[in-house]
Amino acid sequence: MEISGTALILLILLVVSVLFLVGGCGLTCSSRSGFTFNNSEYQYSNPNVYRQWYYYKCLEKDCGGDTHDYDCLEKCHLKAYRMDMDSIDVKDWVCMPYAKDEDAFYRCLDSVYADYRYP
Repeated sequence: MEISGTALILLILLVVSVLFLVGGCGLTCSSRSGFTFNNSEYQYSNPNVYRQWYYYKCLEKDCGGDTHDYDCLEKCHLKAYRMDMDSIDVKDWVCMPYAKDEDAFYRCLDSVYADYRYP
């Protein structure tokens, strides 16, 4: 069975386009509300035990234990990161217009922290 040159080119283009679509989704696909889940704090070292406990309590209380709700996971991540802050941060002032709506406030903080690439 011999494959013609045109069929071979079409097959290669099909494989490349499928790989591009599948691989490109990682760059463009995001959670439904725009949160950018970042687990860098826990990636290379053990986290602070109290912060980790607070994070998992937030998952239990706010997210109902759903570890696939990335919006809620990021909100808990930010809450745990900010739990021991003694004073209001500059990033808090940026997001103060959203202070009455907790989800909008943490979505704003997420975008502000994402600009700094931390936490």
